[in-house]
Amino acid sequence: MGVYDDEDLEDGKLMLLYCSRSPHYVWVGGNFTPPGGAKDKDDAELLEWVCTVGQGEHTQWVDVQAWDLSLQNGGEESDEFWDKFNEGF
Repeated sequence: MGVYDDEDLEDGKLMLLYCSRSPHYVWVGGNFTPPGGAKDKDDAELLEWVCTVGQGEHTQWVDVQAWDLSLQNGGEESDEFWDKFNEGF
């Protein structure tokens, strides 16, 4: 049993699922609106934003690169995402 449950995926939030190796997953809730209008950006720009948003802001943020990330939109998650989520990474 993993350390995550469905309550961790709140519709108005973004979650980084950091795995033991890439890809890592960025889950984006349907009502998530990042500051600065990043939601209007394409997927690649959103992933770049995710990689820089935590720098200097959150002490527990991990250093990731956009090419190591897989974007997962709420309600459209891949089987691979759910496998890792259920494992607790």
